[in-house]
Amino acid sequence: MRARKGSLAQTPLGVLVFDEQGALLDHNLFPRVPEEAAERVERIQRGELTEEALELARSLKARGYGIFLLSDEVAASALRKRGRVAARAVKDNLADRLFAEKPAYYAVKTGFVQREEEYFEYLRSLSLGLARQRMKVAAGRRDAWVAQAVLALEEIDKSVNLLSARAREWYGLHFPELAGLVERPEAYLGALSGMGRRENFTAEALTASGQTPERAASIANAAENSLGADVPETDLLEVKQLADRILALIEHRRDLEAYLGRAMKEVALNTAALAGHVLGARLIAYAGNLQNLSRMPSSTIQVLGAEKALFRSLRTGARPPKHGVIFQHPLVHQAPRWTRGKIARALAGKIAIASRLDAYGGKDMGEQLKADLEKRVQEIRSAYPSPKPSVRRG
Repeated sequence: MRARKGSLAQTPLGVLVFDEQGALLDHNLFPRVPEEAAERVERIQRGELTEEALELARSLKARGYGIFLLSDEVAASALRKRGRVAARAVKDNLADRLFAEKPAYYAVKTGFVQREEEYFEYLRSLSLGLARQRMKVAAGRRDAWVAQAVLALEEIDKSVNLLSARAREWYGLHFPELAGLVERPEAYLGALSGMGRRENFTAEALTASGQTPERAASIANAAENSLGADVPETDLLEVKQLADRILALIEHRRDLEAYLGRAMKEVALNTAALAGHVLGARLIAYAGNLQNLSRMPSSTIQVLGAEKALFRSLRTGARPPKHGVIFQHPLVHQAPRWTRGKIARALAGKIAIASRLDAYGGKDMGEQLKADLEKRVQEIRSAYPSPKPSVRRG
């Protein structure tokens, strides 16, 4: 006696099995709680087998049904292994087609709801539950935290640059010569905060703060002969407080970058080894997440962050950009201009491999990829030691 066939469908209301003539054989319903049903529907959309489907198949097997047809090969494979029944995926599954034609009808027939209108209300609650669940999963992904951290790093850099310029201009009313003698923002702000009034910029105090004797003498001489205005202590206190806030922001940036380095080792070890933890995190942020980055071809990674220039070239016919944010990599921005495009292409290709290894649980190959990249860069430098001569058109 041949085993009878059952066509199995995993639906938003539960699992339904139909016979070969299209009659409903049996069902196993999901809980009416939207959050619990959402978890099962999420699994169905990934092609997985629910426990309700496994229980129903085992029950029908005892009644002589030994072959089950499903629409997804992953679910069919799971049913074969766990249910120990014959199961295979078919393109046009009868059960899925029948349910799709009259979903509300089967919701009433199985006793899931009393009226068809209730089923559509349930679907609305289920959709909201799915959205909430996906938002929680997305927010909990570690690469989302990495992306937010590197974007915060960019905002801190912008704020520090803007506020440092304001502090220089403000303090310049009192000691304008200092800006030309101390260029590095952090050193300038430290001197402003630590010394205050220009009368305090003595050679001894500056040497004690770490300045070389020659530089200390220059700054002390400039302070003594400054053309700046004398200001009340209350006015000076305000600019000193601004300098302190900027210095605290710079310190926070260091802490944030250290956190980013630790997080990238967990999230994208290969990408971090190849591109550096800040640039690697920036690529993840610009792509949206690590999965998106891993799906991108190397040509897209190469111009990631240069979308405006790319669209402008498509619109106007101008030359397309050779690189986007990966220009920040030392191998690219330190390269001669005529080799940057080729090196950017080589780097993007290796980043594409690294991101896929990170996204899909591959082994640590960061150092090998880095060595391969450096070898390729050396080949490019050897092949193109100087720019090609321009061809005149006459």
